[in-house]
Amino acid sequence: DLVKEVVTHWYQLCRQNDKRINFAPGAGTATIFGTRASIFEVISCLITNSIDAKAGKIRVETRIEKRPNLDDQLVDHVLIAVCDDGKGFLPGSADKIGSLGWTTKGVEGHGMGLVLVELLTTQVGGRFFVKQLGRASGEPDTEVMVGIPVSGQH
Repeated sequence: DLVKEVVTHWYQLCRQNDKRINFAPGAGTATIFGTRASIFEVISCLITNSIDAKAGKIRVETRIEKRPNLDDQLVDHVLIAVCDDGKGFLPGSADKIGSLGWTTKGVEGHGMGLVLVELLTTQVGGRFFVKQLGRASGEPDTEVMVGIPVSGQH
């Protein structure tokens, strides 16, 4: 499973930086659109964003769910969600997320990571979502999710 491979790739780096990363795979498997390299890049960008957001806990989840495709038809998607307890996004910034050059990292950021995630996801007919979950002590606050159509249902 590619998602597990990516999480394993990042596991050691997270441990070295006192961060915990957990993988919660959903039931079932599916073949999705996109190249192995582009899906690896999407998941890596999401995990990197969590690390850069000073998250102590990062959770990567997968599941298969019916979602609207770009033509608003309900089709099976593999959802890949990365949740963290980092600093999150400022209130009122939702419309800027994924905009070229916009970053929460100040001079340390480039504003390219989520732009790349959205570009690679929409190229294969997928969608990109960001959600503030509401901070409870020590619980994940931000969820960034991509939905990628299952192959054959584009």
